Amino acid sequence: MVKDVIDLLNTGDYYGESEYIDIAKGKYALPMSWKDAFSKIKRHTKRKTQPLNWKDVWNKIKTKWQTRK
Repeated sequence: MVKDVIDLLNTGDYYGESEYIDIAKGKYALPMSWKDAFSKIKRHTKRKTQPLNWKDVWNKIKTKWQTRK
């Protein structure tokens, strides 16, 4: 069963499909070549959920605080 999953992951790139696929495809692995680095950048940019930046977090906190008053 594990071999089937590994074979399935090797058949395609699956950019941005899910967080678990990104982890299985090496999200936290250190790139060892320029090709690996490019693939990692491509995987990061094609994710469906973009990470929050501090400006968005601050705006959420501000709006929650203003609605409480």
